[in-house]
Amino acid sequence: MGRPRQVEDEAVFAAMGTVLLRVGWARMTMSEIAAELGVTPAALRQRFGAKRELFAAFYDRHTEQLKPGGDDPPHDGSALDALRAMVRRSVAFVETPEQMRHAMSPLTEAGQDSDLQRMTRERFVAGVRHTTTLLELAHANGEITCSDPAGLARQLQHCLVGACLVWSFAAERPIADEALDAVGRTLAPYLPDHDR
Repeated sequence: MGRPRQVEDEAVFAAMGTVLLRVGWARMTMSEIAAELGVTPAALRQRFGAKRELFAAFYDRHTEQLKPGGDDPPHDGSALDALRAMVRRSVAFVETPEQMRHAMSPLTEAGQDSDLQRMTRERFVAGVRHTTTLLELAHANGEITCSDPAGLARQLQHCLVGACLVWSFAAERPIADEALDAVGRTLAPYLPDHDR
């Protein structure tokens, strides 16, 4: 079934993101998303189906953006600057610890929901793949010395998820600062001496 285009997908995803940050996964409803968007719940369900299907479309869109050569702007040829910009963008929408807990709620509340687990896993894999591409480019450019970019990419993703989780209940400064600091500390052993 084709999707009516009265409202662009990006506007729907933005409304869903706003509601998710406000109430979390368990309390998020299609009716509340529709109200945020200014359409009827029936129109939203006709277009996307249930909440899980809308969330799957949201994940698919953002996973597509993580593919190599996607939406990353050039940073004067610096792959590490592109990586830092990606990290900054990934948390730019979160302002409070409560919002972070809500943003992470699909991950923390997946439980036995195999579809939600699969979507979260695919999102993580896509993030590692994109980060690997940037680290490979950074290695080729001489920005880092690393024999295992894929392993370092996984380490970075684990570090960022952990930093976000800790920040969600022990915030002392903006999450972007925490995330970039975590990235910097993880990359430090791989930087040329003059960049440490």
